[in-house]
Amino acid sequence: MRSKRAVILEQLQAVSLTDDASFDIGEAALLLAAFDHPGTALAPYRTHLSALADDARHATTRLASVGVQVMALQRVLLTRHGYSAGEADPASWGDVDLIDTIDRRQGQAATLGILYVHAARAYGAAIEVLNFPQSFLVRLTARGQRVIIDPVDVRRTLDAGDLRRRLKLLQGQAAEVNAAHYEAISDREALFRLYNGLKISAIAAGTLPRALDILEALRVLVPARSELWWETGVLLSRLGNVSTAISTLEAYLSAAAPASGRDQIEDLLKRLRARAP
Repeated sequence: MRSKRAVILEQLQAVSLTDDASFDIGEAALLLAAFDHPGTALAPYRTHLSALADDARHATTRLASVGVQVMALQRVLLTRHGYSAGEADPASWGDVDLIDTIDRRQGQAATLGILYVHAARAYGAAIEVLNFPQSFLVRLTARGQRVIIDPVDVRRTLDAGDLRRRLKLLQGQAAEVNAAHYEAISDREALFRLYNGLKISAIAAGTLPRALDILEALRVLVPARSELWWETGVLLSRLGNVSTAISTLEAYLSAAAPASGRDQIEDLLKRLRARAP
């Protein structure tokens, strides 16, 4: 009988195999959160996500102005379903527990942003996550207009001055906004960045088993990223599981033809084999 973790990984793999246009950010975020909630039934959360999508479809359309769409999304998320933001703190953007956010109807930029994107995608909105550092900002486009929204403060939109001030707060007074910060990233990439941040925090805290768990989920979400497999080998070896590290990396190289990073992985394998008993 398969473990619940194996079932979640299998379901996450099914989501990850879809192309970016069909990628379901709500379902993927729910499955990623499920790793920290063993035994929690996901059906009620999927029902809630479906309700958000249905309500958004009834509230507005992609043909409405950006102002009308923003107000409709506010009514759905804030008024009808009672969501609110925790204390606005740029450093807390990486809070990614969607299950906890749905339970409490309160979250930070990442989970609230995921819910806004999920609801807006339901009616075909042109909404995208921006490539802005340490922030989960979304841009909504309609009828020749664009607005940038911070999910923790959706009652106002952000202009160039707001973004400049935010960047300086995050990276220092010398930082300046450039064109790259206005570029869109895929929903999949947004989730990868969030969970990669969790992995980095786990490594910094010395909780390597936790980091390995996150890496396992990330390898399913974005299997083509060879650096995730290299990091897995390194962490396994640091925990003394050299044989497992070797077999994991060998299996990856035999099953895939990484576009980059192969030499780095083969070099790590060479060093691990020299250490193997």
